[in-house]
Amino acid sequence: MDRNYYSSGRDEIVSNAVIPTIRSPRHLTHNCGYYETRQVNQNAPISLDDIKHYIAVLLKKKWQILLTALVGIVLSGIYALLCTPVYRSYATLVIEEENKRALHIAPAQPTLEKDYFTTQISILRNMVIAQKLVEKMNLETHPEFAPNNRFPWSVVNDLTAYIAKFRSADTNPELMDPEMVENEKKTKLIEEVIKRLSVDSQGKSRLVSVAMEAQDPKTAAELLKNYLSIYLEYNLSRRRAESLESSAWLQGELKQVSQELMKSRSALIEFINKHGMVSLEKNNHVITAFNTAAEGLLKSKESRVRLQAFERQGSIGETQTVPGGVDVQHLVKLKESLALLESEYAHLRTVYSPNYPKTYAMGRRIEEMRKKIAEIESSTISVAVEAAIQEETLLQDNFEKAKRAAMALNSLDVQYAILQKEVDTNERVYLMFLQKAKEMQVNAGVTGNNVSVILAPVTPVIPVKPQKAKFLLLGALAGMMIGILRVVIKEYKDQSIRNFEDLRNNTTVPGLGIVPDVKKLDDYGSMKALEFAAHMWPRSALHDAFRNIFTSIELTSMARERVKTIAFTSAGPEEGKTFVAVSIATIVSHDRERVLIVDCDLRRPKIHKVFGVNQNNRGLTNLLSGRVNDIDYVVTPTFLPNLNMITSGPIPENPVGLLQSERLAEVLLQIREKYDTIILDCPPILGFADSRLLTMNADGVVLVVKEAQVSRHVLNEAVHSLSRAHIIGAILNMANPKSAQHSSYFQMRYYVPS
Repeated sequence: MDRNYYSSGRDEIVSNAVIPTIRSPRHLTHNCGYYETRQVNQNAPISLDDIKHYIAVLLKKKWQILLTALVGIVLSGIYALLCTPVYRSYATLVIEEENKRALHIAPAQPTLEKDYFTTQISILRNMVIAQKLVEKMNLETHPEFAPNNRFPWSVVNDLTAYIAKFRSADTNPELMDPEMVENEKKTKLIEEVIKRLSVDSQGKSRLVSVAMEAQDPKTAAELLKNYLSIYLEYNLSRRRAESLESSAWLQGELKQVSQELMKSRSALIEFINKHGMVSLEKNNHVITAFNTAAEGLLKSKESRVRLQAFERQGSIGETQTVPGGVDVQHLVKLKESLALLESEYAHLRTVYSPNYPKTYAMGRRIEEMRKKIAEIESSTISVAVEAAIQEETLLQDNFEKAKRAAMALNSLDVQYAILQKEVDTNERVYLMFLQKAKEMQVNAGVTGNNVSVILAPVTPVIPVKPQKAKFLLLGALAGMMIGILRVVIKEYKDQSIRNFEDLRNNTTVPGLGIVPDVKKLDDYGSMKALEFAAHMWPRSALHDAFRNIFTSIELTSMARERVKTIAFTSAGPEEGKTFVAVSIATIVSHDRERVLIVDCDLRRPKIHKVFGVNQNNRGLTNLLSGRVNDIDYVVTPTFLPNLNMITSGPIPENPVGLLQSERLAEVLLQIREKYDTIILDCPPILGFADSRLLTMNADGVVLVVKEAQVSRHVLNEAVHSLSRAHIIGAILNMANPKSAQHSSYFQMRYYVPS
């Protein structure tokens, strides 16, 4: 083999795998070759590849899913055929508002229309209506409502009857109260009627759709007709009863209001008689006297104030300003006389001196007259002031009396107004109740029904149950879902290694490559010796797969001593380790190396069968037992020039005893001196100690893992048991070349067409 093939330092693609870049030997490890060690992640989230995988699995199992869907269709069809047909009769009602009466004399109290409409729908589903229907039609004896025929479908009948029988197994009918038994029967009949009834409102209108189901179409129409008749009678009787009840209530209230009116009138009359009141108008004599007294008192106060002002002045000036009630005529005459004297005196002074007797006498006279006038003025004003004060005192007393009389009259007026208002209010209430009572008396006799039937029940022709098309569709969907769930759950619970990604992610062993299932490839389907297919078709995907695997094994020699002895084993049997070992041996022999394949399976050897030779007495067991020391004696040549083999030889009774001897290491050491590559076909790991003994003496171990056969736990357990050996890696064998994960590998063609 050309060693320069690996010296480019770049990733090289060999058919169906990628050989990673090798920077230097120090990047390689003893345990993992050129691959990085990966931690097993059992709880990794679902990736896009997982989704694609599940889709591929569903497509692969599509016939199973379609089969379960077909089973669902068949079962639903059988169930639909076994079901008793059910017919439904329809009717339509219109529900008017509660406050619309037969006679529109006066509007009633407003109601919440929505709440009333909802209440009527609830009354339609009421058990009272259903009970009256049971009694009216005597449904206890009706064949449709027999105990074994109360449910619409016969299959359900049997199941329900069985459950009811099981529940009542411990109940002795003879010990039960007969009345209780009868009530229980009626209750079941009522519940059955309610179960068959359906009530639905039509949008935001006042229309209501009512339907009744039965196994017989005529029975359905008859049940609905009687049910609606009972409801209409019930609603009408309820409305009339409400009218009569309201009328009785109004009569009672009217009587009570009448008594209150009589009491208020009696109180008013008694008040008038007690206080001798004839009229309480605002201009009566009491108010007039009060106003007159107030006016006189005000004038008296004004006169007194003016007189006191003159009194403080000390003299009376102009007569026009003197208050009324003061006699000033005499003073006026005196002042006129004084004025004449003063005029004469002034004339005499122009002629005579003041000491002239006549002038002097006239001056004395003037002085005396002035004193007299002053004295008269003082006495006159004082008398007037005193008279004014006395008059004011009298008027003040009259005013207080008038004031008290007016206030007493005002209090009586308020009490009278209260009593009069109470009488007026009671009269209005009495008249209102009297009018309502007369209206209710009239309405109670002519109250109509606010619910009417606009579409009478009709006899149905086509059954509404079972809906066969719906049953078949649901059966198909249910069967398909069950099939899909079954496939998905089975796939999810499958912990086996299903693809190369599983091999890399769920074990610590590096993946060396993928070997397709030869039987599923079109080129090798008719070939008998499949172990030589890679040798016979060197430009095939199978050949490239094994070439890539051995290349990966060779790369490990760059980090340590060249791997010459390679042990091929598997976790369990039937995983194709012999097929892989022989194929690798044939591929290596192409490189003109001396290759030896040794059948180390001392329990079920196969190498001799593959190459078509007898297992005679010459083989590995002869060397290990010491009967033969010459290796060339047990080596058998094959049809390939550079490939020889050693068969297992006679099957020993104790294979472990032979493998535990030091002779095994000596034999392998002698073989290494004569051959370039030694391939050991070892038995399975788990359950036997053979492989652990053999792998400890090999340069490296290759695990062969069959796709979708060995579980992750088993594979990891096998890896753990080889902890003392150098595990080169693992090979995914018998991979489906047509699966979504592997199709891109094995469908790739890079060769020039021959």
